[in-house]
Amino acid sequence: MTTKSDIILQNINGALKNKKLYPSGHIVLDTIISKTYRAITEYISGEESAFFGMIEEEMVFDDIPVMDANDRFPELLGCLKKKNVEAIIFEKGFSEEELKNVLNTLYSDQKTTALEMDRLLRAKGVKRIKIRAIVKGERLTIEIYDDAIEVMHSVMGDLRMGKIPNSSGIREIVTEMTDTILTDPSSIIGLTMIKDYDDYLYTHCVNVGLLSVSIGKIMELDKTDLTNLGIGGLLHDLGKIAVSEDIYKKTSALSGGEWEKLKAHPIVGSDIAKRMEGLDEAVIRVIYEHHMRYDNSGYPKADIYTKPLAIGQIVCVADAYDALTTLRVYQRRHLPIEAVKIMNGLVNSHFHPGVFSAFIKLLGVYPIGTLMQFPDGNVGIVTAVDAAGSGDPTVRLILDDKGREIDHEEEITLDLNAEHNFSVLSPENTISKKINISNFFKDEASKEKEATEETTG
Repeated sequence: MTTKSDIILQNINGALKNKKLYPSGHIVLDTIISKTYRAITEYISGEESAFFGMIEEEMVFDDIPVMDANDRFPELLGCLKKKNVEAIIFEKGFSEEELKNVLNTLYSDQKTTALEMDRLLRAKGVKRIKIRAIVKGERLTIEIYDDAIEVMHSVMGDLRMGKIPNSSGIREIVTEMTDTILTDPSSIIGLTMIKDYDDYLYTHCVNVGLLSVSIGKIMELDKTDLTNLGIGGLLHDLGKIAVSEDIYKKTSALSGGEWEKLKAHPIVGSDIAKRMEGLDEAVIRVIYEHHMRYDNSGYPKADIYTKPLAIGQIVCVADAYDALTTLRVYQRRHLPIEAVKIMNGLVNSHFHPGVFSAFIKLLGVYPIGTLMQFPDGNVGIVTAVDAAGSGDPTVRLILDDKGREIDHEEEITLDLNAEHNFSVLSPENTISKKINISNFFKDEASKEKEATEETTG
C-alpha cells in the first residue's frame, strides 16, 4: 500500500532525477514540484510540521523508517548525503516557491554544507522550510548561539510580514540551548557577553533566554520549566515589533505617549504568543510578566494574574542584567561586576530575592567578563566560574605589563578562600587599555570553531 509519505518522497526523488534532464522552470519539473507541494501541504494540514531525513544512515519520515529507501529514492538519498543533511523540515504555511528554492539548492553542484545551505535559503526568503545538518560530535556553543539569532530573525521577519510565527524552530533551538547549559554553563554565559549594537534586539533576546535557563538550572527547575523559561526568555520582547525603533533607540527622554507605547510591549507580545501554536500558558505569562517586578511596581499591573510566575521573575533578572551590560544609545555599557552591584540595590523591590540569590551563585563574586589587573601588571579576563561548587573564577591572561597582547593561552584559577592582590578594572581603565569584552568572547568562539573545522575537515 502506497502511503502519503511515499508519494511525497517519490515526487521529490522524481524532481531531483528530472533535474538532470530539464532546466529549472521547465514544465515537467514545475508540474512535479506542484504535485509535491500539494501532497506535503495536505499531509501537514492537521499538524505544525513534517520532516524527512537520516537517522543513523536510515531514511525516516516523521520518525517512521522508510523501507528500501536506497532502491526507491536514490537521487534524494544521494543529495542528502552529499550535502550532509540530517533533515528537511516543512512548516505549515510554506510556499511552492520556497519548495522550488530548496530543491534547486539541494541538487546544486555548489559545494555547500547543510548549515551553509540553510543560511543561503534564509537569505533567499525561505522561512518555513528548514535544513538541519548531520552533527559529527557535539555542536559548538557558537553554532547554537548563531542559530538562535537566526531563529529570532525569522520570528520577527514573519511578524513584519503579518504572519504568526511557527514555534517548532523556537522549541528546537531552546532544547539545544538547555542541553548545553546543563553540561557546560560557562561556555554559554561567555557567549552572552557578545553584544551587537546594530542587532541589539535579536542578541538581547537570545542572551536573556540563555541567562534565564542558566539561572533556572541553579534553582534546580525541571526540564519542562527550563524549556518554558528558555522559550519565554527568547520571546520576551516579541511585542517590540509594534514599537518604532525611533522610540526604543531614542537618546532623549520619552514623551508620555512614547512611554505608554513602550510599556504596552508585554501585552502585545503575549497576545501574539497566544496565537502561536504549541506554546504553553507559562510562556505566554512570562512574556506578559517580565517587567512586573517583585513588588509589582513595574508594568503591566498584576490585574490579570494575581501572583507572577517564578519563571517570569527569572526573566526579569536576566533582562535587566543583559540590558545593563550592553551599550545603548542612552547609556554606557556597565561592566558585569558593576551591573551586579546596581541590581543588588534593587533586591526585594525590582527583583525576587530567591531568584537574585541563584543569579549571584551563577555569576559568582567575579562574573564572567570581569577584568582584573595583577601586581605584575598583567591583565586577565574571567572566562569561567565554578557555579556548582566553590564559585572560584578562571582567569585568562590577555595583556602583559606593557599592555601588549599575550599570544599564548595562560589561565589561572583563583581560590577565593586564599588572599589575592589584584584590582578589578574600571570602565575608564578598560577603555584606556583598548579592551573590548564582546570582541574577546566573539574571537574565542571563532577560534574554537576554526580548531574544530581543522580537526574534522
